Amino acid sequence: MNKTDLIAELASANNITKVQASAFLDSLLDIWKNALKRKEEVKMLGFGSFFVKFSKSRMVNNPRTGEAMEIPSMHRVKFAPGKALQDVINE
Repeated sequence: MNKTDLIAELASANNITKVQASAFLDSLLDIWKNALKRKEEVKMLGFGSFFVKFSKSRMVNNPRTGEAMEIPSMHRVKFAPGKALQDVINE
């Protein structure tokens, strides 16, 4: 499912236009992005949590050349599924 599919499903499920569904989804994503930018956890009860984790720099080997290269340190977004989501997936 991509963003267009999600907008169509959201519009259909809530009896709203695709323009309204798109505006809602864009607004929701902006709120989540801003929260993650502030390093806040985004918890969706029954679905899961998005959180920011810091990764230290590390040395790896380039698979094509075998040459050693450094992956720089950075903040990464991680997702931990909630129990309800795990239960639905594993039915």
